[in-house]
Amino acid sequence: MDSDPRYHAQPRRPRSARATFLVAALAASSWSHVAAAQDEATTTEAPPPSATTTEAPPPSASASSIESARNLMDIGHHKFARGDFAAALDAYRAANDIMHVSTTALGVGRALIKLNRLLEARTVLLAASRQPPRPNESKPLLRGRRNAAKLQNDLADMIPSLRVEISVPKDVKNPKLVINGELVPAALMGQPQKMDPGEHQVELSAPTYKSDKQTIRLVVSQQSTVRLTLSQKSDTSFSNVFGSFIASTPTMSLIGFGVAGAGIITGGVTGGLALGAAGDAKAGCQGLVCPAANQSAADRASLLANVSTASFAIAGAGAIVGVLGMILPGDDAASNEEGQASIQPLLGLRSVGLHGRF
Repeated sequence: MDSDPRYHAQPRRPRSARATFLVAALAASSWSHVAAAQDEATTTEAPPPSATTTEAPPPSASASSIESARNLMDIGHHKFARGDFAAALDAYRAANDIMHVSTTALGVGRALIKLNRLLEARTVLLAASRQPPRPNESKPLLRGRRNAAKLQNDLADMIPSLRVEISVPKDVKNPKLVINGELVPAALMGQPQKMDPGEHQVELSAPTYKSDKQTIRLVVSQQSTVRLTLSQKSDTSFSNVFGSFIASTPTMSLIGFGVAGAGIITGGVTGGLALGAAGDAKAGCQGLVCPAANQSAADRASLLANVSTASFAIAGAGAIVGVLGMILPGDDAASNEEGQASIQPLLGLRSVGLHGRF
């Protein structure tokens, strides 16, 4: 066997440079595919990737700010996974204010979508999709821009629209359409308007007409139409309002309130005259001693004071009668058949009262 050349040690052939290069290239390619697959797996879930994927933070961001953004993104992911989208939005927005990159903006947009704030979400995502590439940008940031672009494009079909059709009389020149408290420009009346899902208040109004109000609920991807009409005038003139009040007020109450008003006016006037007469009666007096000529002024002041007091008393009684007329049930028609209701004040120097028939 020793003489068999097959068992003799053969010298190892040196590996060529080309073979060495091919082996290295295959190894590098395998590792790159593995790394890419791992990177893709971490960014395809609903919560957006963390700010830690940023390789080119804003020039003004400090190391402390970048670390804070990473922590905020982690908080956002946690809140998002638990369904607390409002808290997730706050965290994502704070991180985006620091980093201003596609991944943080993507988190803001996704949280806004969960909150049915589709219009705002599309604005944020559209801005993220248009961010210019950064130097040495990582693949997640590039993928974040692409995802933001796709998501905002999908939102264009998800956002519901509302079209308000109005019908007004020919004499109405400038009707006012208000949606959720905001005035709609005349150029947009009758045109579909993109709005977030949920309830919306619409109102059509014009001077001298009763407004037409409606509440409508919009759902995702729905196109809705609502019709508002101005047909009945609203008469708000003083004479008509006063006439309506008179027509709806019982006769007993009208009489009572009328007497009360007259009594207040009379009492106020006579009270003022009584004060003036009292001042004349005191002119020239020294202590309790007054000239005899002042007696007539004193008597007039006393009379006017009594009349003023009586007038206010009558006013109070009239007010009571008016209130009772509003509270107690009655039938004006029956009263008219039996006789016209009436009330008269009784006024004397030493007595005051009311005489009435109901």
